[in-house]
Amino acid sequence: MFFIFGWGWKATHLATTQLTCPRCGNHVAHPVQKQVLKISLFFVPLIPLKTKYTVTCTACGVTREVSPAAVGVH
Repeated sequence: MFFIFGWGWKATHLATTQLTCPRCGNHVAHPVQKQVLKISLFFVPLIPLKTKYTVTCTACGVTREVSPAAVGVH
């Protein structure tokens, strides 16, 4: 008997917000993503291990992790 297991990040687009980028200083759109690391068994995601929220600057491409309250996501 054998088991096929693994893990991977699943990203979900939540919203787009206007923020000032700390790297380039531009006030542009930043897509907000929820990323969940899950363990999967036989290619079926089962157990979430870690959840993080990220925003990405559309001008320079820098991605940073933020708290959900900072971008207005519950």
